[in-house]
Amino acid sequence: MTASIPRLPLRDDLFLLGHDDDTGHLHVHRQTLALGLAGAVLIDLYLAGRVTLDPNDDTRPASHQRIHPHVDRPVGDLIADAATATIRHTHP
Repeated sequence: MTASIPRLPLRDDLFLLGHDDDTGHLHVHRQTLALGLAGAVLIDLYLAGRVTLDPNDDTRPASHQRIHPHVDRPVGDLIADAATATIRHTHP
C-alpha cells in the first residue's frame, strides 16, 4: 500500500520552486519571490475559507476589493495565523 504524501501549502511549493534543489540558491530575484510568497499566502487563506473578499460591489472595481478575515481563531500555522492577524488589524 502506498502512503499518501501530504499536500504542501502553495507558499511552500513556490518557495521550493524558487530555489535550486542541490545548492539552495535562488532561481529568481529575492523581492520577486517575496511578493509571490505573500500572494501565495493570501491564496492559501482564501482557498481555506479563512479570508473573504468584499461582496460583489458594482461601484468598486475588482482591483480595489478588500480582504476580510472570515475565521478569527488561530489554526496553528504560524504564517497563516500571522497573516490573518495582520489582515484583521490593518485599517484601510
